[in-house]
Amino acid sequence: MKMRNVADMYRLSPTQQGMLFHTLYEPESGMYIEQMGMTPEEALDVADFRRAWEQVIARHPSLRTAFLWEGGEEPVQVVREQVTTPWEEIEWPELPAAAADARLQEWLRADRVRGFKLAHAPLMRLTLIRVAPATMHIIWTYHHLILDGSATNQVLAEVFAYYRALRAGETLALPQPRPYKEYIAWLQGQDSAAAEHYWRTQLAGFSAATPLTVDLLAPGDTDSTATEELETRLTQAETQNIQAFARANQLTVNTIVQGAWALLLSRYSGEADVIHGVTASTRPPTLPGVESMVGLFINTLPLRLRVAPQDTTLSWLRQVQAALVDMQQYDFSSLVDVQGWSAVPRGQPLFESIVVFENYGGGSAEEGAASEPRLTTWWGEERATFPLTLTVGQGPEMLLRVGFEAKRFDQATIVRLAGHLRLLLLGMVAVPERLVRDIPLLTDAERTQVVETWNTPALTPPVDPRTIGEVIRDHARTTPLALAVQDDATTLTYHAFVSRATALAAALQQHHALRPGSRLGLALPRSADFALAFLAGLFAGATLVPLDPTYPHDRLAFLCADADITLILTHPTLRDALAPLGVPLLALADLPPTDAPVAFPLLTPDHLAYLIY
Repeated sequence: MKMRNVADMYRLSPTQQGMLFHTLYEPESGMYIEQMGMTPEEALDVADFRRAWEQVIARHPSLRTAFLWEGGEEPVQVVREQVTTPWEEIEWPELPAAAADARLQEWLRADRVRGFKLAHAPLMRLTLIRVAPATMHIIWTYHHLILDGSATNQVLAEVFAYYRALRAGETLALPQPRPYKEYIAWLQGQDSAAAEHYWRTQLAGFSAATPLTVDLLAPGDTDSTATEELETRLTQAETQNIQAFARANQLTVNTIVQGAWALLLSRYSGEADVIHGVTASTRPPTLPGVESMVGLFINTLPLRLRVAPQDTTLSWLRQVQAALVDMQQYDFSSLVDVQGWSAVPRGQPLFESIVVFENYGGGSAEEGAASEPRLTTWWGEERATFPLTLTVGQGPEMLLRVGFEAKRFDQATIVRLAGHLRLLLLGMVAVPERLVRDIPLLTDAERTQVVETWNTPALTPPVDPRTIGEVIRDHARTTPLALAVQDDATTLTYHAFVSRATALAAALQQHHALRPGSRLGLALPRSADFALAFLAGLFAGATLVPLDPTYPHDRLAFLCADADITLILTHPTLRDALAPLGVPLLALADLPPTDAPVAFPLLTPDHLAYLIY
């Protein structure tokens, strides 16, 4: 970049730093590539529309910004004095509606993959596609590094305002906006020590992301980067009920949404202490002119909430709102720093779902579009960057948009999840005095299925021919990423649980001649190791005999003799206490590895699975 065309240069915000890293790490993923589409109702004066864009781009430094990261101590953003915005006009032959839509979707996918060269401004382009003599699509593609949703609305509102002025032969004089660099300077002046203390306190004792429990790896050649989206729209009456409840109780609608999502995670995971990500605007109200700045003012940070089943709904929602207010004081913090201040190991996510509550102020693109040019359609496209993203759009009918990774969730799961979320939202506002534990999650049909259908004894109960081990193996095939076992030191998915237990079973068969009917003692504390030993014994076909190491020696000796135990799996710290029993002892960590496959025995109902004394 030639220095003679440089207007300014400054640091990146923490959110920009994260986006830059992920973009460079996966340059062809389409991550953070945003697309806004418009279809005018009538003929558009392309020359005036293009001039309107040029006037808006000249007003806002962020629209003329590039990013440099090589050769310096840290990346910087560089504002160019002048830029030439990529502008392309394409003619397509007229096609039937379905074929035309398919072609447009394919073009949009290819456009996202093109991405941008981040060192070259502007990080945006405009494309006009004529699909029929009277039909044109306008696609504005830009990188999320330079704009957030609120700024996008402001830019489009200004473009429409300039376009109307040009069409009327008038000169439009809008107030000069404050530059984005003033926000960057404000960030540099924040108290990082106070932020660190806040986040360490908030995240103390939390060491793993809240499990989603309904995720799985889809079979076949699923594209690892593919994302899908499901939309659920509340009725106007349902939306008004939520808004009225919020007003009557001095709550925000955002508070109700965040509470509903936390409660959903709690019900799904079985945990009362949950964390999800919150994407919110970080425009500081104390910064003069911040409302007119165009740039990236969002940040995604963890919201930790403790679900209180015994509290009333209203009381708990007030706690949720207090947590959100407290977090706003430190919402300038870098997510990378926040994760470093937590006990979650590096390389593991702090959360796997986020909630984006759209509450854009300032100029409205839709308002600008109301007069000229009038639009028949309007859409936005963006890539989800977390396994599960809930985006809530406000309006006469609240929109719940769930973005999800196709490799992690199937469509039916997300449909059910969205339905449960809707019920929680409506249940919260229906009866404020209701206890949190009593807020309904299930539909009437689901409740009937759980309470009645699944509890009605059949005349001839079906017999499942599978052993316990086979049931667990089959479950691991269908939900490999679901949480299976967790203790203070270990967290295992079903895939990891079954894989490790299979390897242990093979080693027991090879090195200790464990066979069907062999009596295997388990003298282990309640832990992931106990679960692994239990499953490995089942896989090998052994009869499992749980032994409580705290029992008196005479009692343990009787159990070993009576059950004819041939081997005891235990912990190294218990060897000395169990040695007098005279039964071979083995710690799981001391079991030699083997490449031999496990020989899953053919078991029948006559085989003993375990003995309990």
